[in-house]
Amino acid sequence: MYKWVTNSVVMAENEHGSNIYCISLSDELVFIDAGMLNEYTLKFREAMEVYYGKEASTLFITHAHIDHIRAMNAFSDCEIVAAEAARPRFNAHMAIDFNEERLSRMEGVFPYIREGVQDGEFLEPTKWVDANYIYKGVGFNVHGGHSACSSSVFIPDENCVALGDLVQSERQPYFGESDTDINAWIGALDAWEGSDIAHVFPGHGPPVERDYLGGVSGYFRDLTESLRSLRTENIPEEEVHLNEYLPSGYWPEDSPRKSAHYYSIRRLYASL
Repeated sequence: MYKWVTNSVVMAENEHGSNIYCISLSDELVFIDAGMLNEYTLKFREAMEVYYGKEASTLFITHAHIDHIRAMNAFSDCEIVAAEAARPRFNAHMAIDFNEERLSRMEGVFPYIREGVQDGEFLEPTKWVDANYIYKGVGFNVHGGHSACSSSVFIPDENCVALGDLVQSERQPYFGESDTDINAWIGALDAWEGSDIAHVFPGHGPPVERDYLGGVSGYFRDLTESLRSLRTENIPEEEVHLNEYLPSGYWPEDSPRKSAHYYSIRRLYASL
């Protein structure tokens, strides 16, 4: 269930929502993202507090998508750090009426949304960050990409970085938000690929090494170039995701095909 990915970082890779990470500092624990189900997230927090004999103090949010924050009430007594650019999205989440129609619509993308709504709760972050923030050696950097509020959490003592959904390993990525910025996404990946980090912690999927980033950024470069070429041929938007000239991608060939990925391709095509 839990995986020690470095000496002081533990990952809870979960099917209910985003990955959750625990970082053990000298006298406290900090966490990255909260996932979807409060029961699962709270159990992870409690297990880490027992294992390390330390209490949780801080939750970093890589971006304010529901599968990363619905269970944030498991950290209601902690400092919650998020990008200032996430404020509108938090406000929108808090205003959602989770009626039956909305839940039925959402569970096609988030199968555990009903359980998440039942025991999870959105909380307003206690610290908003414009660009960069350092907490006891842990760096929080806002750069956009997957969403306008996409941020990374850098743990220099372990030579690793959590990139949220800038990396969705071993699966087709989703990049279909209205505030997705592919150029910012590529720029962030290039910057981390050019750094000295060894380990990368994705928002979804297993941890990867730094050279994995080149495959992700290369895919987005090739995809953008291919879509621009198809645009000159006036390929219909509703068909473009099936075109044989699109790049094959960096994920395993047998990974599940996702409609959200195809939707992302169509949205990117429409924006070019």
